[in-house]
Amino acid sequence: MKGHVYRRGKTWTYKYDGPPDPLTGKRRMITKGGFPSEREAWRAVRQAIADVEAGRFVTPSRRTLGDFLLNDWLPMVRNSLKPSTLASYEDYIRAYVIPALGSVKLQTLDAKRCNAFYEHC
Repeated sequence: MKGHVYRRGKTWTYKYDGPPDPLTGKRRMITKGGFPSEREAWRAVRQAIADVEAGRFVTPSRRTLGDFLLNDWLPMVRNSLKPSTLASYEDYIRAYVIPALGSVKLQTLDAKRCNAFYEHC
């Protein structure tokens, strides 16, 4: 897997072939910019390629916790819960989780944020 670095305005950007799309198999180019020097851009592209080859690459997502809980998790557990339990879960999510953490991106959710949420409630 190869990558390259180029200047874009006052900063440096890298680009490399990422893993193919799992559904279509089409090639994906991964680009990231904003590096102050060429050396830092090369260092970052080497690390990114190493992450892909080691299987640590995660496709960036803008999905939020609120969207996941209401549109994926609740419908998935719907058949395995009593209707009263499902209603309680939905009420708790809407009353407590969404106001505090609903707009947080799933990929940025970490233990520190969860612990702060638990202390707040």
